Amino acid sequence: MKILELQQQTQERYAAERGMQNPAMIETRGEFVDYVREMREFLNMELDEILAAVDFSGACRKPWKERHASHRRAEFIHEDFDSTLKEEAVDALCFMMNICLACGVTHENIEKLYGEVYAKNMGRLDNDY
Repeated sequence: MKILELQQQTQERYAAERGMQNPAMIETRGEFVDYVREMREFLNMELDEILAAVDFSGACRKPWKERHASHRRAEFIHEDFDSTLKEEAVDALCFMMNICLACGVTHENIEKLYGEVYAKNMGRLDNDY
């Protein structure tokens, strides 16, 4: 499945039916900056929802809470959060894909671009970067 292509189709419909910005149709630097900032905000919201699903009381993140140490040591059992975490992670991915689309990443070029970044990162690991 070409998920970036599907995401682009989704954004085209949102643009046509709800008047939202289509990342493929951004014309000015200002529109680009505004769009990426908005997508970053939505991405951060989704990431917060992932954390809240696992740490709903905030005890893992707040060292002043009485249960901080015990919550941090509590076993993470993926199955307890499985569907929620996956759904929120994919929601976050959608906003990251919108940023990619605004940057000109497409389903045709993402593998090549990722391959270049992957090779660079492997080179850094191989050279103790």
